[in-house]
Amino acid sequence: MSYLLAFLGVMVPVGAYLGYAALCDPDRRRTLRASKAPSAPVPTPRRVVAPAPPTCPVPRERQVWIESSMLWLVAEFGLATVRRPVALPTPEFFPVPFTGERREIRALLARVCSVMQVDPLFIWLNLFDGPSSEELSRRQDRRITLGRYRKIWEFSIVSLDRLDAAAPAVLAATIAHELGHVRLIGEARLDPGREDHEQLTDLATVYLGMGVFSANAAVTSHHRGPVPDRPASPRYMRHGYLSQPDLGYALACYCRLRGETEEPAWADRVHPGPRRTLVRGLAYLAHAAEADGTGRVFPTAADPAAAGKGGERPGRLPDGAA
Repeated sequence: MSYLLAFLGVMVPVGAYLGYAALCDPDRRRTLRASKAPSAPVPTPRRVVAPAPPTCPVPRERQVWIESSMLWLVAEFGLATVRRPVALPTPEFFPVPFTGERREIRALLARVCSVMQVDPLFIWLNLFDGPSSEELSRRQDRRITLGRYRKIWEFSIVSLDRLDAAAPAVLAATIAHELGHVRLIGEARLDPGREDHEQLTDLATVYLGMGVFSANAAVTSHHRGPVPDRPASPRYMRHGYLSQPDLGYALACYCRLRGETEEPAWADRVHPGPRRTLVRGLAYLAHAAEADGTGRVFPTAADPAAAGKGGERPGRLPDGAA
C-alpha cells in the first residue's frame, strides 16, 4: 500500500504539470479549438442537365412535304442551280428610280428572270388594276389575285397587279411566283392539276434563288393605293401559298443543299419571323445529320410519307444531281 501511495504521489503532480503545459502551448490550443469547431458541410455535387436536342420548327406533316419536295426540285433542276448566288432585297436589285411605271416593272421582271434562269424575251408582261386596301376592307372575301400566268405557243404571259408596285419587294415576290409557273408548268415539269402545285411553285422560288423575297412577303403590311390615302396603322395581308414558318424551314433546307451548316451572311436580309425558323431549322438539320450518320440529306428522306409516285424518293442526293 505504501508503494501505491508513493506512486500516486509522484504521478499526480507530473500529470498536472503536463496538462498545464499542454494548455499553455499555443499550437496545442489551436488544435483543440479546431477539434471543437463544427465541421464544414460537405457540398452536394450539382446535377448537370444536358440541353434538350433541337427540334424541327414546323409540324411533322409540313416537314415531310418540304423535305421531299426539295429533293424533287433537286432531281428536276440539279444542284448547280441551288448553288447560284442568292437574290437579296437590296437597293441595287431594284431599278432606280422605281415609281411603278411599266418600263420599271419590266426591268424588275427582267432581273427576276435572270435569277430564276428564264429568258425574258419569251415573257409578255400584262398589268391590271386590282382592288385597293379600302375596297378590300369593305369586302367580305378579302382574297385577291396578285398575279396570273398563261402560256400561248412558246410565250408565257405574266399578269401583275399594278398596285403592288407600291412595294417593289412584294412585287418581286409575285413575279418570282409567276416565273415559278413558267419553270414548272411551262417547261412541263409539273401537272397543273396537282393539288399542291401552287405551294410547290412557292417552294420553287426558294430553290431558284428568290426565297428571301418570298419569305419576307409571306406577311405584308404595305398599303394598296395612293400614298396620300395611306392609313396611320398598317393592314397586314398574307401573300402567297406557304406560311412564314414553311418558308423559313425551306430556306434552312436550301442552306443544307448549299452546304451551309451555320446561319449564312445573307440571313440578315430575312425578316425576323422566318429568320428565327431558318436558324432553328439549321440547328435541327445539323443535329439530325450528326445523330443519323447515314448520309441522308434530310431526316425524313426515308420516311414512307415522303415517297413520290411509285414510292421513289431518294434518301440521298440523286445521282448526277450536281
